[in-house]
Order: sequence, then C-alpha cells, then structure tokens
Amino acid sequence: MKSLLIVIIFSTSLLAGEPQARYKISKETTYVLGPLDEDGYIDYAEALHKKLSQGVTTKNNANVLVWKVLGPRPEGGKMPQQFFQWMGIKEPPVQGDYFKSFYTYLKKRNLIGPGGMQKFWKQLDQASKRPWTGAKFPELAGWIQDNQKPLDLLRKMNERPRYYSPVTPVAFRKPRAGLISALLPAVQKCRALARALELRAMFYLGAGKPEEAWKDLLTCHRLGRLMTQGATLIEALVGYALSTIAVEGEMKLIQYGKLSSKQAMKHLDDLRKLPPIKPMEAIVEVGERFMFLDTVRLIDQGGISAVTALILPRRAEKIDPRIKPLMSRINWSSALKNANQWYDRLVVTLRGDPSKGRAYREKQLDKLEARMKKLRKSLNDDKVVRSILAGQKKPEIALGEIIGDILLAELLPALRKVQNATDRTRQFDKVAQIAFALEAYRQDQKRYPEKLAKLTPKYLKKIPKDIFSEKELIYRAKKTSYLLYSVGVNGLDDKGRWWNDKPLGDDIRARRD
Repeated sequence: MKSLLIVIIFSTSLLAGEPQARYKISKETTYVLGPLDEDGYIDYAEALHKKLSQGVTTKNNANVLVWKVLGPRPEGGKMPQQFFQWMGIKEPPVQGDYFKSFYTYLKKRNLIGPGGMQKFWKQLDQASKRPWTGAKFPELAGWIQDNQKPLDLLRKMNERPRYYSPVTPVAFRKPRAGLISALLPAVQKCRALARALELRAMFYLGAGKPEEAWKDLLTCHRLGRLMTQGATLIEALVGYALSTIAVEGEMKLIQYGKLSSKQAMKHLDDLRKLPPIKPMEAIVEVGERFMFLDTVRLIDQGGISAVTALILPRRAEKIDPRIKPLMSRINWSSALKNANQWYDRLVVTLRGDPSKGRAYREKQLDKLEARMKKLRKSLNDDKVVRSILAGQKKPEIALGEIIGDILLAELLPALRKVQNATDRTRQFDKVAQIAFALEAYRQDQKRYPEKLAKLTPKYLKKIPKDIFSEKELIYRAKKTSYLLYSVGVNGLDDKGRWWNDKPLGDDIRARRD
C-alpha cells in the first residue's frame, strides 16, 4: 500500500472542494466543534493552537530561545509566517549570530582536508566521552568558542517553564494543506544543540569548571523535558533523545567532576525541579488525533484524486465505474466516530492502571496491537471493491468507513516503540537521580552504601523501583565503586551492559569504577 502521507501531500490535481463538510460536526465525529473555516470545515490548526498555547507567553516559552539561537531557517526552508505570529514573535533576521554546525565551522575556515570529515567525527566522539582540552582538539575548541554566544543564550531556558511550537500547515490557501504538512526543522536541529552542550560541558570539566559544565547539562536536560510538551510524537521522541544525552553527560560529571556532597545534592534538587515528561497518551489524545481528523478534512475537501489514489494506488485508472460517482458523495461521520473510538482506546491503554503496573499495560497494548494488525490485514484492493459493491450499507457510508480504516492503519503510531522510549527515558532520569544521591553519600561516608536503602531518608525520600521489572533496581557496590542498573525494555538481566557495550545489552545503568 502506498504511503498515505506521500499520497496526500503529492495529490496536487485536486478538484475544488465542496463548501460544506460531508460529515456531522459533533464531539463524536470532529471531536471539537470549532473554529470553522470559511468553507465550514473545522480549522484543526487553529484549534490545536488555542489548546496548546494556553498560558504560554514569549517570556516563558523556551522555544522562542531555540529560534533565536538557530535563526529563521534551521534547515534552509522558510517557515510559514503564521508560525511566528502564533509564537508571538517576529521572524528572526536572516543574518545573525546563530548556532553553526561543526561542518559549517570547518568548511568556512577551509579546514576539511582530502579525508573529509572522518577525522573530525572521531574527535567529536572522543571528546564527548570524557573531559578534554583545546590543546588536544583545537578545532573543536574553536567551534565551541565560535558558538559561545548562542549556547549561552540557550542556557536562559533554565528560567522558562513552558515549550510551545505551533503546528502550522505549509499553505493556508484553498484547499488548505493539512497538519501533516507542518515543518519541524528546529526540532531535529535541537539534537545538534544537545551534542554541542554536552561537548562544551566536557570542555568545562577539562578546564576544572564543573559548575559551568552542570549549567550546560541542565540546559540540555530541560530542553529535552520541555520538548515533550509539544503537539507531536516527533517532538517527544527528540525530547527523549536529548534527555538521554543529558543523563550520559551527568554520569561523566559525577565520574570526573570531583563533586562535594553539597554540590551533588544541589544537582539532584535541580533534576527534581525539571518539568515533568508529558505522558505519551496526552500527545496522542490531542495532537495525533487532530492530525488524523484533519487528514479526513483534507481528503474530503480535496476531491476525487486524493481518494482514488488512496484506495487503489496501483490501479486507480481501473476503478469500477459504479464506484466513481460515489467519490464525491462520501459521508465520513461513521468513519470519524470509529476513529475517535480507536484513539480513545489507545489513550486509555497507554494511561494504564497505576495500581496494576507496567505489565498490565503491556498486555492491554498487546490486545490493541492485535486488533490493529487484524484491521490492516483486512484492507486490500479486492476486499475494498467487494465491500463497496456488496450494498450491505449505503455505498457512500461504506466507502467512507473503508478509507477511514486505511487512514487509521497508516496514521496510528507505532505504539510499543514510542511507549518503550518514554519508559526508557523515565528510567534514565531515575537512575541519574540515584547516582547523584550515591555520590553525596560517598562524600559524607567515604564509601558507597552496601544497599540503596541506606540513601533514605537523608538523600532520597524513597528508592524508585525498576520501571521494567517492577522490582528493585539491581545494585552491586564496593567501597569506591558500584554498578546500578535497570533490566531495560527486554526485561532481561544483561549484567549492566547497554547499547555501546560488547556484547550489546539494553540495561539502563550508572556506575563508578
């Protein structure tokens, strides 16, 4: 089946949309009752803006700083003007003292030799793992110095509690583009910002400035947490990645920073005060649901070509002549009700039952994924045609339901992978907090505790359990070293190995050697 996103975005020969949506506007169908555009359709971009921007100002929105750091065109393309209007700022000027990638820095100074970037990528990898100096990596030091101003500006987000990035379609002209066309260039560029912050933190450690290193790592961690407040799962996944980068850097700060007990407890307190990770079900309930509902609007308003290419992508020119007249009469109400029921089930399943733990939620996800798998198997060209022509329902209703099912099969997120990423990030954060508590204990007691329970109540109010096993975290300690880990997503004890060990593992760990 051809990718739905490609079909919709590139179906350019659309007929003029009809002035009224061919579905009833209600809580059961459109989920929201307004605002309406001039053709009578729900304006989901505006609805999403009003919902997610509540309480957000230019002074508390960390994303305003991100755009001041990256400039107006992070990946070269121009953003819709509506994007900056909804953020309440003017579009940044094209020229400015913006963050520069390592490649851009080297190229501008003609430092890239015949061997290309391979040598410098190796240096980046080495410098991110431990403290370093400019004498060892002069090009890296020059790059960090060149980005001093934008990275310092980024630190100011530690004073900002909110993150809002408008989801603006690429075009507002008729027929309006869908939410799925929205650009997210700054989101992906935040990965580069996180790596630069981590790299500069290691540079500060090499210079004997652990407090400066902490400021960069905390900025990276906050940015990761804040990005999960966005409307899309893409923002959440990037936010998880940034949080992981921050935790990896924090482990190195503990290893090399020679922290006092007071410093370790201060950093632990800073981590506790970070904004919470937005639950995945909250993103699915609003942002991802609106994406689906707006896609139905796009097809309904766009006309025949979007629908025929969607249903029969490999032989659209051979569509049964009895079906063609139905395309302009599709009624979407039943399909929208079914879709909202799916999203409701998904939200409830992802939320789970705290009293029953993660294992219960995983079983419920298994059942939901099985239902979706069954739905996907039922959707093939022949069955589509036979169902429409069978006449068991009004054809225009049956066709709408079938197209709705195809949309669901394409647009519902990969449930397990995204939820696992959420749980993994939460576990990393818990392990990092325990690691700072362990360091404070060591500085006070001149050794690590034999059991984690000794950290309570002075250093931690309680010891968190392993999210994945729902048992105690595995902890092995000697006087001056320890290994602490979760069994990770696979639920197996990989002896504390994780993704960059040999052999590979997926345990989430902290350790001091």
